[in-house]
Amino acid sequence: MKTKVLTCLGIFVTIIAFGIYWFFVGEMKFLNFSNEDSKWANFGSYAGGIFAALAFLVVVYQNYERDKEQRKQDFERTFFMLLEQQNVKLNELLNKKIDEKSIAKTIYDRIMNYPRSEFQDSLRGEMEIGSLRECYTEINTYFLNLYRILKFIYENKDLNVGNKYSSLLRSYIPKNLLVILSYHLYQRDESYSEYIGYINEFSFFEHLDLFVLEIEYIYNSTKYDRKLIYELINFIRLKRYIEVSVIIKNSGRKPNNDLDKLEKIFNAKINNKPIDADFRSPYHEFFYENVFFYTLCTFSDKAFKGNIDYQNVKIVYSQFIDYLKSKNNYEQGKK
Repeated sequence: MKTKVLTCLGIFVTIIAFGIYWFFVGEMKFLNFSNEDSKWANFGSYAGGIFAALAFLVVVYQNYERDKEQRKQDFERTFFMLLEQQNVKLNELLNKKIDEKSIAKTIYDRIMNYPRSEFQDSLRGEMEIGSLRECYTEINTYFLNLYRILKFIYENKDLNVGNKYSSLLRSYIPKNLLVILSYHLYQRDESYSEYIGYINEFSFFEHLDLFVLEIEYIYNSTKYDRKLIYELINFIRLKRYIEVSVIIKNSGRKPNNDLDKLEKIFNAKINNKPIDADFRSPYHEFFYENVFFYTLCTFSDKAFKGNIDYQNVKIVYSQFIDYLKSKNNYEQGKK
C-alpha cells in the first residue's frame, strides 16, 4: 500500500514539475519542439534536478521505513522477552502452594473477605509485615515486573496502536490478580502515581470483575445469599426490572439480613441513580472499606473503558466514591 502511494506521488510530482516547465519555458506550445541545443540542455538540467530530488526523497523515505521497522522489531523482541519472564513468575503465583492454596488464591481470598473493623489489624500491614508477608512478597515482585513492562510500552506508545501490546499483556493476567493489583495500588504515595497512570492509560481494567466485587460488597453489607445477589444483578444487566422487584419482595426479612439496604441498592441500580448514603453512623466504614470501593476511587474512567458494568456502578455508588476520595485526601494532608 505504501509503495503504491509513493509511486503515485512520484508520478504526480513529475507531471507537475514538467507542467511548470512547459508553462513557463515552453510558452504553452504543445508538441512544438525546439531545434536549439541550448534549450534542450536547459531542459535536461531541469529534468535531471527533478529526478535527483525524487531519488533523494525515495532514499530518505526508505531509510525512514527501514529504521521504523527495525525499531518495531527491537521493541517486540524486548517486549516478548519481558512477557516470557513475567509469565514464569505468574506460574509460580498460580502453582506454588501455601497451606494448600496458591499464593494468588491466598491473597485474593483475604482481600475479598476483608471488611475492615476496629478489632482487626490492617490487611496491608498483615501482607507487608505480618503473617501474609511471604505470599505478598512474591506478588509484589510480579507487580514490579508488570510496572517495568507497562512503562516500556508507554515509552513506545506510538507502536501500541489500539492498545495492541498492552492488551496482549493484560490477557495473560488472571482476573483475580487484577483485583489484587487494584488493592495493591490503593491509597499509595506519589511514587505510585506513574503506575496508576499506566493502568488508566491502557484501560487495564476493561475486564475487571466489577460484577463479582459488587456481589461481595452487597453480601457483606446485607448478608443475603450471594446466589440471590448474582441473580438480581444479572437481571439488572438484562433490564428485566420486574423480576428484580419480585425476587426482592419474595426474599423476605430474615435474622441478620438487611432488606432495607438490599432494596435501596437495587432501586438505585434500576433507576440508574446514586444511592442516598448515610455517613453519620460510626460503623459505616466497616462497609465502605473494601476492594470494590478502593478500586472505584483510585482509578479514572479511562481505566475501565469497555467494562460493561462500570457506568452503572459509578453512578449508583457515586456518593460512596466521593466520600472515600475526600477522606483519603484529608488523611494524606495530615501526614
